[in-house]
Amino acid sequence: MSTSGMIDVLPLSPLQEGLFFQHLYHRDGPDVYVTQLVLDLSGDLDRAVLRRSWDAVLTRHPHLGAAFVHEGLDRPVQILSRGVVTPWRETDLTGAGEDTDAAVTKELDADRTRRFTPAEPPLIRLLLARTGPARHRLAITSHHILMDGWSVPILVRELLTLYAAGGDPAALPLPVPYRAYLAWLAGRDTEAAAAAWRAALSGVDEPTLVAPGGTPPATPRQTGTLLGAEHTDALVRLARLLGVTLSDVVQSAWAVVLGALTGRDDVVFGVVTAGRPAEIAGIDELPGLFINTVPARVRLSPRTALSEVPARLRGQRLDLEPHEFLSLAEIQAAAGVGELFDTVVVFENYPSGDPGTEAGGLRLTGVHGTDATHYPLMLAVVPGDRLRLRLDHAPGQPAGDVLAALVSVLTTMTVEPDRRLAHVDPFGGQSRRLLEERNDTEHRVPQTSLTGYLEQALRRFGTDVAVIDGDQRLTYEELDRRSAALAAELARRGAGPERAVGLHVSRSAALVVALLAIVRSGAAYLPLDPQYPAERLRYMIDEARPALVLTDGELPDGTPALHLADVPVAGRAPAPADDPASIASIIFTSGSTGAPKGVAGTRAGLLNRLAWFAELQPFAGNEALLAKSSISFIDGTVEILQTLVHGGRVVMADAATAVDTAALADLVARHEVRVLTAVPSLLLALLDEASAGPPGRLSSLRLVLSSGEPMPAELPARLAVQSPDARLVNFCGCTEVSSESLFAFCDAHDRSIGVPLWNNRAYVLNGALRPVRTGVAGDLYYGGAGVGRGYVRRPGATAERFVADPFGPPGARMFRTGDRVAYRRDGTLIHLGRSDGQLKVRGVRIEPSEVEAALTRHPAVAAAAVAVRRPPGGDPLLVGYVTPATGTVPDPADLRRYVATLLPPALVPSVLAVLDRLPRMPNGKVDRRGLPDPGPGTTAASAPAGPREQVLCELFAEVLGRPAVGPADDFFGLGGHSLLATRLIARIRSALGTEVTLRSLFETPTPAGLAARLGDAGRDPLEVLLPLRDVSGRPPLFCFHPAGGFSWCYTGLLRQLPADQPVFGLQARGLTDPARVADSADDMVAEYTRRIRALGAPGPYSLLGWSLGGQLAHAAAARLQAEGEKPGLLVMLDSYPPETLPETPSLDHPEILRLVLREYFGVEPPAGAPLDTAAATALLRAAGVADLNETHVEAVARILPAASAAARAYRPPVFDGDLLFFRATRGWSGPPPDPRAWQPYVSGGIEIHEVDTTHGRMTRPAELAQISAVLRPRLPGTA
Repeated sequence: MSTSGMIDVLPLSPLQEGLFFQHLYHRDGPDVYVTQLVLDLSGDLDRAVLRRSWDAVLTRHPHLGAAFVHEGLDRPVQILSRGVVTPWRETDLTGAGEDTDAAVTKELDADRTRRFTPAEPPLIRLLLARTGPARHRLAITSHHILMDGWSVPILVRELLTLYAAGGDPAALPLPVPYRAYLAWLAGRDTEAAAAAWRAALSGVDEPTLVAPGGTPPATPRQTGTLLGAEHTDALVRLARLLGVTLSDVVQSAWAVVLGALTGRDDVVFGVVTAGRPAEIAGIDELPGLFINTVPARVRLSPRTALSEVPARLRGQRLDLEPHEFLSLAEIQAAAGVGELFDTVVVFENYPSGDPGTEAGGLRLTGVHGTDATHYPLMLAVVPGDRLRLRLDHAPGQPAGDVLAALVSVLTTMTVEPDRRLAHVDPFGGQSRRLLEERNDTEHRVPQTSLTGYLEQALRRFGTDVAVIDGDQRLTYEELDRRSAALAAELARRGAGPERAVGLHVSRSAALVVALLAIVRSGAAYLPLDPQYPAERLRYMIDEARPALVLTDGELPDGTPALHLADVPVAGRAPAPADDPASIASIIFTSGSTGAPKGVAGTRAGLLNRLAWFAELQPFAGNEALLAKSSISFIDGTVEILQTLVHGGRVVMADAATAVDTAALADLVARHEVRVLTAVPSLLLALLDEASAGPPGRLSSLRLVLSSGEPMPAELPARLAVQSPDARLVNFCGCTEVSSESLFAFCDAHDRSIGVPLWNNRAYVLNGALRPVRTGVAGDLYYGGAGVGRGYVRRPGATAERFVADPFGPPGARMFRTGDRVAYRRDGTLIHLGRSDGQLKVRGVRIEPSEVEAALTRHPAVAAAAVAVRRPPGGDPLLVGYVTPATGTVPDPADLRRYVATLLPPALVPSVLAVLDRLPRMPNGKVDRRGLPDPGPGTTAASAPAGPREQVLCELFAEVLGRPAVGPADDFFGLGGHSLLATRLIARIRSALGTEVTLRSLFETPTPAGLAARLGDAGRDPLEVLLPLRDVSGRPPLFCFHPAGGFSWCYTGLLRQLPADQPVFGLQARGLTDPARVADSADDMVAEYTRRIRALGAPGPYSLLGWSLGGQLAHAAAARLQAEGEKPGLLVMLDSYPPETLPETPSLDHPEILRLVLREYFGVEPPAGAPLDTAAATALLRAAGVADLNETHVEAVARILPAASAAARAYRPPVFDGDLLFFRATRGWSGPPPDPRAWQPYVSGGIEIHEVDTTHGRMTRPAELAQISAVLRPRLPGTA
């Protein structure tokens, strides 16, 4: 914009700053803050006088013609100038006939939808439309940043007064300048205001949003209603009785509706304040933007009466009134929450334009227009004899329902002001009716006991195989006989209803026998995982007090035990009384008090779960299920029982196999497993393994059950590739409700947590235990058949989480899960997170206090906290934070080992960080959001010692979601765990084509240690023919070194090419001995082709090279042809014939070293510092980019100029074949070289693919991924 005529530069008011931000943020589409005021005029209109009158208005108030700029400034400013001309357009619509109104609407709409450019004043334009004889409409279209609703009547009054005076500015007194208001703002105490707002909003930890995902910019729609005069009078009387304003009453009703709409009992919404300080004389007659939007907070306790809310709101408003000048952005910053609300209430109690006003023969017959907001819901309240309520709303918002709910609450306030909020239902029972419809899950279950249900199956399937445990097979007959004998022995030793029997048995067929025996004895099974620490097992036994413990191993001293070796092989006890309400299991979960809690599940709940599964997946014959889950989780026992009652085969995975994805994939293939249960992260690791190995290993799967973690977006599609006939079911539930309560069939487009199982119910409730509306977040409660009895010997914890079910039959209870969910319109549920401090990692529920209690038991720890952190691209990690006890320095590795003796593996933090102090909130609680992310943990002083080590470092980093990992970094110390380990093993097998086991990773969990274990220890990474991936199966790919002599740059290909593709690198022979640097290209090529042929690998060979390597690959291809070989594929990465290469100046030794450091290792040597071989070697080691000694560095410094000279002197032969060429498109100082320069040297065609990169980056991972996508299908041996 031009600065000529500039008269002032002013800051922006608080709301102007907000509106300016909205304009910049939403640059595309309609600007919702373009407003339009329309005046209906009748009489003889003098258009010239009207225009002169408007010009006078703009001259009086130059801020209405301001430009708004921000480029190059710390904060935006508004620039006021003289002579700003308002765009003025006239149109005659009298010829439209009966369509005049439609024509007018079209013109006005078109004018309103045109955006303004803030830097190009004025942000206002006028349209005068003639609509009939002596009838006109004047549309004043402007941006809201200029003026507020209070300004409308001022503007109209001034315009008509000036018109009556013929446009003479003297007809009106001089106004107060807008600068006076901005000066008043500048004198306010912003620190005191911020402190006041911070205190008022203390405890608000999340926003109150009706549209959490936001809404796209769109012109708001309007829905309104007019209250009756009697209703309005009743509201006014109520306000007087309570000593509040009518605005306080309406805002209170809005808060109640908002609570029901969002499911929150602590709501925040925006309130528009007039913002015109009484201290400034004449400000009430000044058009401009003075209003501000500030938060109003209302706590909605169920015990609060409706009549109490307005007084609280009034008290809060009066306390904050002196601080209402602060901008919303500053208030939000003080509160520390970010966005606070997305609904606003505005009370339009300013003077209105007065239809009927006459001026100079012109009569104002109507004033109307459109307001502006970007909020999805804005309630405008217009007082009068009949209160008008208008909702400006984004498309898709349930405005009609919301407005009806508001009227309902306002009615209740006048009729029954003392009604408690717990008994106020703004939406008239809609949510309750939906809750009942969505929980119509009643279904008849078999009329038998749990024991009878199992025994029927054992006898029905007789000689069919029931259990496979390695080479051992158990038929249903054998399982029946052995479990009956053990059940009889258990009964003889005191087992029976309401007693527990411990199950301390390794994963084997004996585990299945023992589980069935406990159930048949009438007792509850108590899983005691043999892999748990002894202290944990002792605690569980002491808490559950089992009659005895079945074991095949060692138990803590004093435990009443029955060893499986001592069990008789025959005997049958009479069936015990099988009360459905008696306990079926005691499963321990992580405890909020620092100790685990035992959940008592009922036999009725377990029977219902097993019967429901029969309908979900009827077993066709003797189909197999892979049992791999730990028995410490309820899924581990349910997956066994649900298979047996339907005649399937239980394929037992032992403890080692259960965490080894390769072994699991082999088991699935060997036994044609149909059903598999696994958490999503393990499924992804299993799919990684399947894609890296022989095809079809998972093709037998028909049903995959997954729970415990959010469903990853890519899982359904990836499963469909490996298991095309499998259905994927997403389960949601918990131990307290007999495993799963919700289920959903998943695909790539729908990953909801579904709907309830048979006879189960799922409620989404607010803090008053009232149902919330569709799409509103609420707390998830489970009711119905699956609800357990409670926590063993924990009445307090039971009463807290197992509460009376107001929607079920008398005496029913429901379980409060702590999950936040919402219903979708189709009746399915989506998961939104947790409402308590409970964490979940890899499907395991974790109470932070239990882990923190274990950490603080260590003598070196003063305080501890835990949190879940997800590194970019990685899986969630449980991170522990500790502060040292006085005089100590905790060692993280030692601390992890210590905690592992107290907690199950899933509860041991993956990463431990030592802090000086824990961050805390003002109330003294640990601020978990303030806990830092764990550091990368990379050992910078160390670098890969070879290409295999380099690949392993890259794979470690990829799987762990870290930017880099050093050779000495510990996989588990950086947050690795068993599921990530299986994923890493699959990636290593695929990239290196070598067999590697989980055990080797656990024993040597560093890239360097693993590389040595895989065979790098005795191999020279600088040898001429370097096996990057030495496997058999396909003709090999040979990659030729660039001028620096190394072929390590091609390791990135290994992750992109098939796992059975052999890859070898050709390296300069002088790397290990500078005296043996080759003198010519012929010399180099002769050496390389000799080694290729000596390898004896089957052809046809593929040859690839980058830069100089491309020339060498071409020469080697021609030489191999001359020697009778048949190269299959010649590939160049940005390599050109010698004659196209520019002349390069000769460099001295230090200059060559600088070039080597910069171009080949990305290390920038210090400017001006002397550089020799020793200094260059030290720089490389300090940067951690190469493990080279001085001999190696000196060799590279000799190879580089020698190879470059050899390349320029070389004259290429003709290769009889095609060339596949990848060309770098960026980074050339002049015209880029043309790949077609190779045409004289190849008899076939040249296929060119452009890569958006520079020459020097052609072998970076992203570029190699793009190149490999083209290369992969061209390699010989590819089907």
